[in-house]
Amino acid sequence: MLDELFASQATRTATELATLCSLTPSAMSYHLRALEKYGYVVRAANEGDARERRWKAAGERLELNTHDGSANAKTAYLNVQLNNFRTRLNARWPAARPRPRPASWPPADRPPLLSSGLVFLPEDKQKEFNRWLMDLIYEYEAMATAEERSIHSTRMFYLVSLLPEYPHPSPAGA
Repeated sequence: MLDELFASQATRTATELATLCSLTPSAMSYHLRALEKYGYVVRAANEGDARERRWKAAGERLELNTHDGSANAKTAYLNVQLNNFRTRLNARWPAARPRPRPASWPPADRPPLLSSGLVFLPEDKQKEFNRWLMDLIYEYEAMATAEERSIHSTRMFYLVSLLPEYPHPSPAGA
């Protein structure tokens, strides 16, 4: 629901959001009111039928960061994001799918695309790479027209992670 509201920057009813999240409209309304209390969503001006309450994101982006260094908050947020991504991948890649031959790769433009790797960047290049990648994401997010952001549009989820290599502990007695 939060992904939908923040990414689309459109208003949605509890019924529309419930459909996306496989919830009942009343359960979605409950969650929307709870999120309103914490400032994540706000009530939007009614469009047309005043009987349907519309909701919108309380801001332009939802980027959570724990400035107080709370390990529990960071772990909880990470688990939510990774579990959602894992669910999407599992739904897209059924276990029964035949494995491709090692020499044959699917085209790079065919979703889902999941890539993992390592780039070697000095600190100044890390900052440049981070800015370039985020600028590219923001550019493509901004390109979507109102029609493309409709509740029935095709969505592509992404999860970007840029992590410095962590130090490996040396073996005991080494």
